[in-house]
Amino acid sequence: MGLREQVNYFRSIWFATKSVYLATGGRSMTRADAWKNEPVKSLLCPELVHTHALTAVEEGDVAKVVKDLMDEPENKEGTYYTFIQNGLSPLLPACSVIDSSKQRYLLGESPDISICIQGLRKAHKLATHGIIEVKRRKENIDAPEFLGQVKDYLLDLLQAQPTRNDFWAFITNISEIFLVECQRKDTQPGHRADSSYHLVKYGPLSWVQMIHYIRGVTSAPNMGCKPLPFSPTLGLAEELIGGSDKWRIGRFKVPENPDSDMVVKVSLRKAGHCHIQELEILRHLKGCMDTSSNVPEGICKLVWDPAHNLGENECLFNDIDQTPRVQFGLTPVGTALRLDVFKNMDSFQKCISGLLDALQWLHQTAVVIHRDIRVANVVLLQSSPTPVLIDFDCAIQLPVSSDPPLEAKLTTYSGGVICIPERVVEEAIKGRVPVTDVIYNPRIEDDYCALVLLVLELVFPKRYKTFPGKKVNADGGRSCLVALHRLHKDLAVNPTWGHLWDKAKRGAISELHDLASVTLWIEEA
Repeated sequence: MGLREQVNYFRSIWFATKSVYLATGGRSMTRADAWKNEPVKSLLCPELVHTHALTAVEEGDVAKVVKDLMDEPENKEGTYYTFIQNGLSPLLPACSVIDSSKQRYLLGESPDISICIQGLRKAHKLATHGIIEVKRRKENIDAPEFLGQVKDYLLDLLQAQPTRNDFWAFITNISEIFLVECQRKDTQPGHRADSSYHLVKYGPLSWVQMIHYIRGVTSAPNMGCKPLPFSPTLGLAEELIGGSDKWRIGRFKVPENPDSDMVVKVSLRKAGHCHIQELEILRHLKGCMDTSSNVPEGICKLVWDPAHNLGENECLFNDIDQTPRVQFGLTPVGTALRLDVFKNMDSFQKCISGLLDALQWLHQTAVVIHRDIRVANVVLLQSSPTPVLIDFDCAIQLPVSSDPPLEAKLTTYSGGVICIPERVVEEAIKGRVPVTDVIYNPRIEDDYCALVLLVLELVFPKRYKTFPGKKVNADGGRSCLVALHRLHKDLAVNPTWGHLWDKAKRGAISELHDLASVTLWIEEA
């Protein structure tokens, strides 16, 4: 674990042990004090829907699970998780019951048992219905510090799942069980998720009541996560990698090669232009790869394209409902691009050179402009720190007859904030219009300028907090554009970076390999 990763990890752990409230004037509270200050409504038992009740046989199975748990030594808390996972899984066939005690996915901590969407092997906050926190039998689970911990988990889920209104978590010491519900009060945009909720505590409950409740709420539209939109032919997801308001992204086995993994992207809602555009670009890149020699490792490859089997020009595929979706699989599966991954100067230089080779092939052979080169859109191979360009939903193919300077047809910008082309920034500021309203001709030089900024962001991350790592339509702030415009001007006259910025603006790819020596300046900075 690198230094920066360690700092971020311990920072997340510290925040996970505190609940900070604006009403305290910036002072932090312990979880126990924060729970005591909550207006929590206490009830004996939640409403249980009869259609989800357990049969007599199932109640007998539950009794056996509880007996096995009670027979475990009291000082071996960790062994409870396997019994609970194995015991509850057959009783909750519509869910994935996951031992998440070693997965730090909520507030930097690891909820013991996660009840997730069916089809997952690992828990993820975008796919978690609710949790079960397990304490030792001697613990008083009705204590504020434990209830405060559960509440913090629920608030993290509340923020991660903005389209869902009701959240729940159980806490148990095997002999007793309490339920905490967290309901969103206000779902209007712009409101803080952790300031618009109310809590209800139920209990003590029995194990049968808990399972009865979970069956009911995971079937209710507001109390559980929406099903994953991936094709069932893919089987279980090895991991839900993440998502956005446009995509859900997961890791699956390659259908024709089960020894290899692929990243599958599926449109979250009805497919739009950006979804179809990315698939068409990826098909074009695959065709170029199949007919080209010396294809660099730095371009992701389309390996699963179910819509293509329906027709050569077909892009939509959905075998779970009537929503027109785009979905496809890519290799390789990579890891996030971070500076602390590189062990020495030489490995970082090879990474930058690899990105330049990928862009050169993309522009000269595939004749495509990426238009969204930034840290979030580069991953590293798991076997080595080799960079790979991903996320081509903003990419655009140049006309076949393009002559230098290589420009695409008029369009608008939709990539990340940090890589908005300089002339687009200037036009938006001058005309006092949103970036997304500026019509311009994309150029290959835009990708090279974005690469210079990517290197700067890696080397000096604190200086780039001004620019959100999001698409422009999620930001659009004038102050951010002014700051970006100032950065462009400062780079042009900077004695260290100015000549590189000039080469990027001129598209001098052969001269830009000097950028690979940027690590010489990291030690000086």
